[in-house]
Amino acid sequence: MKKSFFGKQWKTSSVEPSQDLINFCSNYTVANILAKRGIISVQEASYYVGSNPPIFSSPYEIPDLEKAIARIERAIDKQENIVIYGDYDVDGTTSTALLTNVLESLGAKVSFFIPNRFTDGYGLNTKAVVQIKSQRKATLLITCDCGITNFDEIKLAQSLGLDVIVTDHHSLPEILPPAVAVLNPKLLPDKHPLHWLPGVGVAYKLAEALLVKDGQPEAVHELLDLVALGMIADLAPLKAENRLLVIDGLKVLNNTTRPGLQALLLECGYQSDEEGVGFAIAPRINAAGRLQDASDAVKLFLSKDKSEALMIAKQLSSQNSSRQQLCDEIFKEAIEKIEKEVNLETERGILLCSSKWHHGVVGIVASRLVEKYHVPVFLGVEEDGKVKGSARGISSIDLFEEMNKNAELFSKFGGHKAAAGFSMTLENWQIFKQRFLQQLLVGLSSKDLEPVLEIDSEIDISNLNLQSLEAVWKMAPFGFGYPKPIFSTKEDFEIQEIKGLGKNNEHTKLLLKNGDQVLETIQWRVTPDVFQEAKEQGRIKIAFTASKRSFNGRTYLQMELKDWISVSDNPNYLLKNSKVRDSQSLYQQQESLTEQSKSLSESLPEGTLAEQPIESFVAKADLNKTNAPIEELAITSNVDLRNKNPKIEEIISDNLSCVIFAEGQNLKQIQNENLSATCFYRLDKLKQTYDSLVMFSIPLQKSLIRKAVLASGATKVIWIGNNLQETHDPKSFLKKLISHLREQKTQNQSEKLELSLDELASNLESLEETCLEGLRILEQSGMLTFKLEASKVTILLSGTPQKVRLDTENLKKQLESENQIKHKLLTASPSQINSLIK
Repeated sequence: MKKSFFGKQWKTSSVEPSQDLINFCSNYTVANILAKRGIISVQEASYYVGSNPPIFSSPYEIPDLEKAIARIERAIDKQENIVIYGDYDVDGTTSTALLTNVLESLGAKVSFFIPNRFTDGYGLNTKAVVQIKSQRKATLLITCDCGITNFDEIKLAQSLGLDVIVTDHHSLPEILPPAVAVLNPKLLPDKHPLHWLPGVGVAYKLAEALLVKDGQPEAVHELLDLVALGMIADLAPLKAENRLLVIDGLKVLNNTTRPGLQALLLECGYQSDEEGVGFAIAPRINAAGRLQDASDAVKLFLSKDKSEALMIAKQLSSQNSSRQQLCDEIFKEAIEKIEKEVNLETERGILLCSSKWHHGVVGIVASRLVEKYHVPVFLGVEEDGKVKGSARGISSIDLFEEMNKNAELFSKFGGHKAAAGFSMTLENWQIFKQRFLQQLLVGLSSKDLEPVLEIDSEIDISNLNLQSLEAVWKMAPFGFGYPKPIFSTKEDFEIQEIKGLGKNNEHTKLLLKNGDQVLETIQWRVTPDVFQEAKEQGRIKIAFTASKRSFNGRTYLQMELKDWISVSDNPNYLLKNSKVRDSQSLYQQQESLTEQSKSLSESLPEGTLAEQPIESFVAKADLNKTNAPIEELAITSNVDLRNKNPKIEEIISDNLSCVIFAEGQNLKQIQNENLSATCFYRLDKLKQTYDSLVMFSIPLQKSLIRKAVLASGATKVIWIGNNLQETHDPKSFLKKLISHLREQKTQNQSEKLELSLDELASNLESLEETCLEGLRILEQSGMLTFKLEASKVTILLSGTPQKVRLDTENLKKQLESENQIKHKLLTASPSQINSLIK
């Protein structure tokens, strides 16, 4: 099969459900889906299936909640002016409306303030703080969905006699702001049921505690319509307690008594299920803050007048239409800029800014660009020498953490792992752009940039029907962090009929046939002509979601394609999904290093490698030397693809008799690719010879390069060197080393590990002496003990590190030496490498 249409790697977890989980779910398919998503215990599964979900957590489990309650009660008793300060997105506006509503019901003197995206920016700002104190005479300010990074602004507020309570859920800074109370679920362990609450969830828990203490527990449940709306719109992970709140909240939303939400539901014409909220309701609310004033959304939620509510709902719909048009225009412009300004073969991120773009929608456009290119994206709007914008990330990095490394460059920034907002000077934007791209080059591998489609289950299409999927649909609601299950077919299909859908045929309906089986499927945002090409190429395998739809009194199964792979009988076409031959079954272990081998210290040339001639760019020691005659190499052709970021599947398709040399993470990448080529690493011998050798990794010792070429018997060598990215930071190397050892511990189910030093170096794509230095430092830290005997290393993992000062200077020098080797391997011509290893 070819690469999938959307360029994604299809992955299905090998985890199988336990019998306990199967018994609890009363359905193997459901248990299998949960297990493959990492939900393996009955306790965890109870949040997703079953008639007895866990009880809701007490609000008082959130740190500082008692302090917040005490300060609010004092403000109510003394009739102090309270201002709720919320963010301008759906999470912020629902939080603000919820707390304003509850405090009013408790007799508080309360008003709300929503900053303007364009004049105030994200979070608290000094102008607003001063205004709230001087004009509204407030003595208590409560933030919603913001404030956690506003240290200076809160310090100013306190100096003015304005107490601040922060309710937020974004990533924690190193120092918390000096507020009366900081309510943030990120202060709880990540296994805690409340850890994943969004801003509206934190506001709800605060409101719950206030209402129960006031003797109004029955009023708590009625707040859940706003909670469900805010959670789904903010893409809060639908896991743990979030999930339970959304389940109950959607029921409340369906029967909401709020005139504003009733008007909005009527305007949307959607049911209040998770899809209706995410695709119809939330965009209309967000449009207010993106284009004009998000205060309108809060007014809508709080409105008691049906006529006013209908007017605001129609206004939000109109703004949303304008927002959609703006997004399309900026998206098109951004793609044009990317084609002109960004080299995605060498750069692993997209950072663009323009004075013409609209700040309110660049976040949406950034998300669409991430979906298209699968790299981190920063989009900024330039105005008066400043750049304000939004960033969106991929799963392989933590955006907030990466931005925090350059905190001094930002005037303001905040967010979390997947999304963030920022502002800075134009001069600092240029500096940050250069730094961030370098961070990505070091921190992201090509594997990290490959989009993945997680397949929940491969199924026999004959078993697919409304009845068989009923138990799966009961796992709803689905959403971020808990998506609708994706299935792939065991069978492949002939495309029998292609029909365009939509005004401009922008969507496609297909009839697929396999024997007597005929399926009807829909592919959104892909035109019919694409499938005409697929039809001409042959049959397809599909990945899809299945939904139950009703129309004109008929209930039917609707299958929506998520991706597909064309199947071809052409032997010259890459069989991407063919089973990788297990390298261990194809090769025999070579002899381990002997005691007569040269000492490890002789592996590196003396002096700096920059001073060495080309013959010295790899380690001098040939550790497996014997007295046997030297075998001649037969290389007649070299292809240099270093720094070219080639597509490995295309290389394989052009070289039918092909073997790949790879080590460590690069070996895993090739194996995960499921490519129709054999992979091997330094300890393996091949049972056959090949015409072409792909050096996906290039060993840092010339003896090992030679060994790889000889083992393959290849006359053509294709040099890629995907391991030649420099690593300067000892901390990163130590992290990689201990992670690998822990992974080995899990696989072997033993605290004690026995492995060859050669194998460890291969797995880390490093030199043996570097690995030894890493082990020495980890032993010094108390994380392990190890013993080296000849080429064997025995490691006992200890666990908790000790607080000792670690000397990493030698490791740093070792890594610098490796980097010099890598630099030489990147800059030496293939013919120079050939002459060296001959």
